[in-house]
Amino acid sequence: MVTLAFFIGLTYFAYADWRLRSVPAWPFTSWCLLIAGLDYLTLHPGWWPVVWTVAFVLFARVTRGLGSADVWLLGVIATRYALLPALWLVLLACGTTFLHAFVRPSATYPFLAHLAFASAVVILI
Repeated sequence: MVTLAFFIGLTYFAYADWRLRSVPAWPFTSWCLLIAGLDYLTLHPGWWPVVWTVAFVLFARVTRGLGSADVWLLGVIATRYALLPALWLVLLACGTTFLHAFVRPSATYPFLAHLAFASAVVILI
């Protein structure tokens, strides 16, 4: 049931990011906290999602390339997946974003949409 809520919310927010290049802050943050909380209660991922999230927060601050929604979603992904699938997911999302940038250059890219695609691929494999 949590997986269904994860993918429904992810699809909605990825579409919003694709169309508007932003997501509504309060609904997105509430959804992230709900999914991460439920994942902590059911999956017991341990300490590594916290380290993962702090690393991406620092990366976002240094590069100014990731938005806050991207960092929130990466934290949720850390609670949903084990370390190796999460790393593959981020690699796939970065690869599709690179292809997107190569095909259609733009000032910003909807990374949430690429993370949603990568999440679907990882869960299917």
